[in-house]
Amino acid sequence: MAIFLQNKFLQNIFLKKITLREIKQTIMQKASINSIQFSKALALLALLVVSGCTTVSQQAEDWRSNWPEREYYVEHYYTDPGNAAVQKQEDYLKWIKRFYNGWAFYPDGWDWLTNAVLAEVEDYPQRLRVKEKMFDLGQRISGEWAKNSDHRVINSRHLLIWADAVKKSVHAHQEERLADQVGADVTALLAGELKPSAIRLARYFPEDPEEIDPDDEFAFGDGY
Repeated sequence: MAIFLQNKFLQNIFLKKITLREIKQTIMQKASINSIQFSKALALLALLVVSGCTTVSQQAEDWRSNWPEREYYVEHYYTDPGNAAVQKQEDYLKWIKRFYNGWAFYPDGWDWLTNAVLAEVEDYPQRLRVKEKMFDLGQRISGEWAKNSDHRVINSRHLLIWADAVKKSVHAHQEERLADQVGADVTALLAGELKPSAIRLARYFPEDPEEIDPDDEFAFGDGY
């Protein structure tokens, strides 16, 4: 089957560049096979097409509509050749999904955090602004965090600190102020203008004595 798929003719079928009539003509003319062989060939084609459609469908269902487009992350993945050389695209996208859904060491996830914040904002125009800011933050943070640990400047410690800061901002009614400040820090981190160790809870709420060790990189399996 692998050899069968390498044929340019079959690639065009998957890309929908040729019609069923052209498929039949090509198989009959170039392969010079009888009707029985032709039927077997079509059956194999049908199996391959259905399999391909199922894979695409599963990917679509697995990617939530409230997240940035999957294509955005695929393009972003290729903007860092160094990371792409050591991390498969499927692994990168796996960590994007864990960022939004949550996982063992980041159980809430960005989706839960965003919904929790919006539920506490009563003013509708303000809620829309906060929603937009949270979407933008999630997109930029996840795009960097999901990389291999040796090729990123945003790590799991930052996620936990920002999650705590967002929760505190709700109690202090400072959601927009906090989102703007975190957004500025994300920009500075990505530009290399801010050291990762500078991200501390006290940076956003100076009066809070609780801190996470800035040297703890949270080396949880896969370097996350």
